[in-house]
Amino acid sequence: MSVTAKSINTEMNIQKRSNTEWAINSISGILANEKYVGDALLQKTYTVDCITHKKAKNNGERAKYLVTDAHEAIIDRDTYNLVQQEMARRTSMRRKSEKTLLMQGRYSKYALSELMVCAECGSAYKRQIWNVHGKKRCPVWRCINRLDNGIRYCKKSPSIHEDKLQKAIMNAINENYECRNEIRRILKGSVEEALSGIEVSEIRKIEYRLQEIDEARNDYISLISTGSIDEESLDEQFQKLYDEEQSLNERLEQIKAENSIDPGDSDRIDRTLKEIDKNSCELLEYNDILTRKLIECVRVVSKTEIQIIFKGGYEVTAEVEK
Repeated sequence: MSVTAKSINTEMNIQKRSNTEWAINSISGILANEKYVGDALLQKTYTVDCITHKKAKNNGERAKYLVTDAHEAIIDRDTYNLVQQEMARRTSMRRKSEKTLLMQGRYSKYALSELMVCAECGSAYKRQIWNVHGKKRCPVWRCINRLDNGIRYCKKSPSIHEDKLQKAIMNAINENYECRNEIRRILKGSVEEALSGIEVSEIRKIEYRLQEIDEARNDYISLISTGSIDEESLDEQFQKLYDEEQSLNERLEQIKAENSIDPGDSDRIDRTLKEIDKNSCELLEYNDILTRKLIECVRVVSKTEIQIIFKGGYEVTAEVEK
């Protein structure tokens, strides 16, 4: 992408850092835009709060729906598909350190190994142990690119002490009300499943998917009402949504029928869930499991500043102690 951007800027005689300079993100967005091949991708964003109408980028929290041949294409589909394959191939070649045992696809017990990246060069961060005066073992996080190549490709990436980093992340989670709701949801689901013996996670997934289907149907109706698309072209999509909805409702009834809860257990579950609702559900110490569940990416900007992107697209800047 960088070579393409540089080539365009050179050919068009565009000065660096000008408003008309072609950037890597702009070219990547154009190459991945489904509209050029005649398709329409629905629900790229979703409403987080129906009261404030706050919207967030959909990074997998909701289902997306692709309407093919929604309008006239300006790029043939074969060329478009080849471009997507090549972009996926290059993305999968994300460089890892030759000096670390952690390879892409291998599970790490440290959540930040999978989430933490350098804001300057885009490389992942890795955990290291520093020996202070030959005695104290001090865990720190460092940019892999900086470790392998020095300041040649990454000049300013900082090393951050693990305790200060974890504290900044924990504070950001506690300050974000929506994440506290997510913590509460995880706790309630675990407690309910443990006390009742019912596969609560499957019920929650079905209910969540039914809500997505309803939202997708409303999106289709909005497209039709605004004249953006012909009603007949969506007949197949409406039928698929209806069939899936019926199947999920049948499965939901089956689970509930097979797992009836004793009245005494039901009261105990209700009391426990109410206690969870009363509590603030704030984190008192850093937790790798919740970090994986709640956070999409941690971008290291400087020694005293990190950017945390929560799943759902919500982004906050957190201060790291000096």
